[in-house]
Amino acid sequence: MAVVRIVNEKDLSGLNALAKTVDGFMTTMPNSSEDMQVRIKTSVDSFNRDVMEPGNEIYLFVMEEEGEIIGVSGIYSTVGLDRPFYSYRVVKSSTVSKDVGVRNDMDVLHLVNDYSGCSEVATLFLNPQKRGGGRGVLLSFSRLMFIAAHRNRFPGKAFGEIRGWTDENNESPFWNAVGSKFFKMDMDVADARSGDEFQFMADLMPKYPIYVNLLPRDAQDVIAKPNDSAQGAVKLLQKQGFRYQGQIDIFDAGICVDTWVDEIDIVKNIQSVTLNCVDDFSAKDDDKFALIANASLENFRVISKKIQYSDSSMSGINVSKEILEELNLQSGDAAALYWL
Repeated sequence: MAVVRIVNEKDLSGLNALAKTVDGFMTTMPNSSEDMQVRIKTSVDSFNRDVMEPGNEIYLFVMEEEGEIIGVSGIYSTVGLDRPFYSYRVVKSSTVSKDVGVRNDMDVLHLVNDYSGCSEVATLFLNPQKRGGGRGVLLSFSRLMFIAAHRNRFPGKAFGEIRGWTDENNESPFWNAVGSKFFKMDMDVADARSGDEFQFMADLMPKYPIYVNLLPRDAQDVIAKPNDSAQGAVKLLQKQGFRYQGQIDIFDAGICVDTWVDEIDIVKNIQSVTLNCVDDFSAKDDDKFALIANASLENFRVISKKIQYSDSSMSGINVSKEILEELNLQSGDAAALYWL
């Protein structure tokens, strides 16, 4: 059974192994064991912090199945506090000359910091050999379950940056047309540095709006186009209420989607239920899948199973002993529930 839980120091070797399965470059999945160890420690410290209001916390979750780390996801509680968080806003612009009968409609890219002060759902990666079987839903939605269970740790708005389109050689047409002209380095290098530094970005980013019509056609075509491998991730966030509002990533022009946290479907519809252990429990064909979580901060865990209410009041659910063990809970304990 797959379970998503908070990361701990013992997960270093498993995460290092998972990082080797990443196709291409992923900023939040470093190849360096030292960098991975820093990410783990930062997350552990964030979970242990007594948070009165959202700060610079980073929450990292791993998906474990049969003792193997097969996936990872995360949340940046608030971005843009200590350094600017850049994105491009795609703005429609029109010019008209009645004298010559010409009208031009075009997109213009404006550098903005609109997501400063927002939460970012990030770091979503599942071992390619383990995709399917509802694991992607569990891995993605578990982050939102944590937000719903610990609402005070997050601000009013959340967004997700989706990896932009690249070709079979992992080349980004948008980066080649825009970013490479200003940064004079490979996109992977610039993206990696942006995770630790920001001054070089402020120094080198173009200071004026960029008219999309002036870019090569292949660069225009990939603006707000998700990577082929990220299509599922976009659909999952859209299902929860995230929407494209004209923001794109500054490096690869990947789509950004956002929403008010209190409008996320899981946040609106999460329930608290009592777990009732049934020795001979077995799900019926017409039972629905649900996410079930141990919502405690120190032992947050989520699984996805077919379950059923234990009574007409719908305040409890029947579960097996195996489910209780996976959640580190006992019969009679409370759990968080979200119907899929």
